[in-house]
Amino acid sequence: MAKECCRRDFLKGAVFTAAAFMTGKGSAFAVQKVMEKRKLGRTGWKVSVVGYGGGPIGGMRMSDEMAVGILRLAIDRGVNFFDVAPTYGRSEIRLGKAIQGYPRKSLFLATKIESASGEWTAKEATDLIHQSLDRLQVDTIDLIQFHGVGGREGLKKILSPGGGLEGVRKAQQKGRVRFVGITGGHHPRELEVMVEAIETDEFDTVMPSYNIEFTEASNEGGVFETADKHRVGVIIKKPFTQQPPLPRWFGGGYRSLIPDYGVEKCMHFVIRSPGVHVVIPGMHTMEHVEQDTACGYTAPIFLP
Repeated sequence: MAKECCRRDFLKGAVFTAAAFMTGKGSAFAVQKVMEKRKLGRTGWKVSVVGYGGGPIGGMRMSDEMAVGILRLAIDRGVNFFDVAPTYGRSEIRLGKAIQGYPRKSLFLATKIESASGEWTAKEATDLIHQSLDRLQVDTIDLIQFHGVGGREGLKKILSPGGGLEGVRKAQQKGRVRFVGITGGHHPRELEVMVEAIETDEFDTVMPSYNIEFTEASNEGGVFETADKHRVGVIIKKPFTQQPPLPRWFGGGYRSLIPDYGVEKCMHFVIRSPGVHVVIPGMHTMEHVEQDTACGYTAPIFLP
């Protein structure tokens, strides 16, 4: 246990030691790569530009032990933003196990609530928040996001008296939730609803789909521009995923653009887009973690 704590203390601060070498004079230097951090809108949180999309990590084809190892590798490589959901299999449970032993304040944990009834009630939101707190093994969730809202009718129900937002606000008052967001954007129509959600000033973050082939979120008057005006954090999902119709939504579908463009080109396209704060690729192997996180490193720093 002592050795593990020392290891984590050394890696704390999102610094990953990449190599060591000797100079011509014989002095030893460490070459370190630092994960870029960006402020997530008005939340004020500095999050790693590469976050962790937890969709694939909850599947039953991998053990909890394997999933925990992959998640911890991401933390050790500088990732401090993690996004999961109750509908992503065992993702919340596995993330809850993975973060044990790490300083809670160093990690930003996001999860989602989705209405099974389609009514988006305050009671549904309250119940789902309590369940997520238990699975994540935490006292506070940093970000709760309304997921799968769809069209304007869903947004209207969330914002109405007795709606889901009311349940989240009560959880915030009790210190169970810090910030609230909304996801969507698989289709241009959903992006329009997301813009309307931003303009209500009720949401701290948004999570649209955006990648090298699906760029509508960056259109004039669109999600990026509106979010910037309202100081809303922008979280990008599906940087490698083709838009519907998809060849395969899960498994290869999460990374279906890579054969045509490669990891670096896809990731750098998103990271370098004005208005983006964090991108959350789905990573379900250690190789994916190593490839994707490397795209978020700043220039190497040479330390004596």
